[in-house]
Amino acid sequence: MRSWPQPKLYPLSKTPVQLQLFDAAADAVTPIPLPAKPGELAGLYVCGITPYDATHLGHAATYVAFDVIHRFLLDMGYQVRFVQNVTDIDDPLFERADRDGVDWKALGNEQIDLFRSDMEALSVIPPQDYVAVTDSIDEVIALIARLVEGGVTYSVTDDEGRSDLYVSVSATDQFGYVSNADRETMLALFAERGGDPEREGKRDPLDALIWRAERPGEPAWDSPFGRGRPGWHIECAAIAANRLDPGSSFLIQGGGSDLVFPHHEYTAAHVEAAHGIKRMARWYTHAGMIGLDGTKMSKSLGNLVFVHKLLTQGHHPAAIRLSLLAGHYRTDRDFSATLLAEQQRRLESWQQLVTHEVDPALAVAVTVALRQRLADDLDTPGALAVVDAACRLVLGAGGYVDPFLPADEHSAVELVLAAMMEFVASQHADTLAAIDHPGEYIAHTVANLLGVALLETSVGSDSVTGQACAPVSAGDPSNRSDAAAPAPAGQVAQSTTQQADDEFVCDDADSAAGFIDELRSYHQGQHLSPEEKACFDPLLDAAVIDALAKLWDVLPGRLAACTGDARVSAFAAWWGEVLLVNEQAAGELFDDPADAVRIAAISAQLAAAGGIPVTLARQIVQTRDAAELAAVRQELGVR
Repeated sequence: MRSWPQPKLYPLSKTPVQLQLFDAAADAVTPIPLPAKPGELAGLYVCGITPYDATHLGHAATYVAFDVIHRFLLDMGYQVRFVQNVTDIDDPLFERADRDGVDWKALGNEQIDLFRSDMEALSVIPPQDYVAVTDSIDEVIALIARLVEGGVTYSVTDDEGRSDLYVSVSATDQFGYVSNADRETMLALFAERGGDPEREGKRDPLDALIWRAERPGEPAWDSPFGRGRPGWHIECAAIAANRLDPGSSFLIQGGGSDLVFPHHEYTAAHVEAAHGIKRMARWYTHAGMIGLDGTKMSKSLGNLVFVHKLLTQGHHPAAIRLSLLAGHYRTDRDFSATLLAEQQRRLESWQQLVTHEVDPALAVAVTVALRQRLADDLDTPGALAVVDAACRLVLGAGGYVDPFLPADEHSAVELVLAAMMEFVASQHADTLAAIDHPGEYIAHTVANLLGVALLETSVGSDSVTGQACAPVSAGDPSNRSDAAAPAPAGQVAQSTTQQADDEFVCDDADSAAGFIDELRSYHQGQHLSPEEKACFDPLLDAAVIDALAKLWDVLPGRLAACTGDARVSAFAAWWGEVLLVNEQAAGELFDDPADAVRIAAISAQLAAAGGIPVTLARQIVQTRDAAELAAVRQELGVR
């Protein structure tokens, strides 16, 4: 089945940054490794729509979130195989068609066309495999046959003599690992989300239907199990397993948070039972729900907001996309007319930025900072704040100010960008001179990573494509210098990285030393109330203090060796984050708030140069078990 046109992606020079992404099975943010070689395959499966009511903002939020993940994987150097299904056989589709007096196939086709046009408008990269369930019945039958051969299925016959086929929940030993839900929760969610735990004749209330015998008025297909149609979960299981590589390069299974259980739990279980593997995908990642003006958005409440209606009303598709990126993808969040109006203002400010005269160092700093924020479990609010700060640095009072963020956070991000600019400009003047159109460079970065197109046409693209500046990688011997090569379709091209003889001069080493001494005294517990101790407990590990002392000891001199030390870069990243987001902590530790902001900016700049996301840094400093800490340090090459 056809998907929709591919949005334009631009080749950008880069040092790949490791993505830290939440995995439901681990119930934690964990690092996705960089590809072992350019073009390594990464499988991405995102569950598609049931085409009876498309595309509301809940759908759009999920697909935009996974589009940013897709874009980041490309930026890391992966070749992504993106697969998405369309559940064009399902009870809600039949019920809607019956209600409206239309053919269910015609209704489905109409809604699929609408979905395609909405995804194109929102600049979502299309799947290479866009697959309707009605086109995959043979695949589903083949997967069910494997389960039957494995002896893990049985039939339940109703009063009319119709035999439905079920698969045992005990077909795999690991059932439940995706959601980590207890049995009571599973039973409740199974009943709420399409399951039939109370059906008589089932061996276990959690056993799932995989083939439903033909009923009057429903579509049906011939099979070895009788005429009928597939169950919900087995459909995605077959489509995913036949196109990706379960247990290997199948990297991410994605969808909305309402799919964790039962849908993704059962999809994984069906594939694992049929293929004899322990884990279908390496990450199970989910997007939060969207509400409207403080109320959950749902068809039952009649408050769904549809993308095509917003477009018809004249709202810019990029502003709609920004509305969905303004909150973190995993949070349940609200949509409102006020939010959409703010994103239109933000978009206009960004468009002004890329058409103004821009310092090349700022263009590179924006690229580095965007990658750093997105690498931290897809921190899109932080990424938007980076571009906003660039707007204010270039446009002054005309730059966008996010009314939902405190003023001090605006200032902090501006200072971080300024520090990065100074660092880049002092070390890479020749390379920066090769960027003929810095505003366009920012536009290309924003288009690639956030999917927001800021330029209708491209000016001087050859110079940017051929001579874009690589973000700084400070002295890490693991970095390679690879020649740029044409990118495969749908991929961002690889390009060169550069090792640097890096230097950052701290004007007030005595202040830094005093800060370390004060932190050591806090470590002894002499100055802390119980409330303060609770606030500062994560800071008061001796290893943290020693690492910070090492960091500040070398700040007045050359930092080539320091920023090549993964531990120092990681602690710098974490400490910068603490100071940027925790005003109370900064106020407690520094008499002059300006000192806190200055040191935070330097820390963030060092973290960006070191290429270690804040999430990984937090993992290090919050580790208390000695063996676990040793394993983390060994992984980072820290002695």
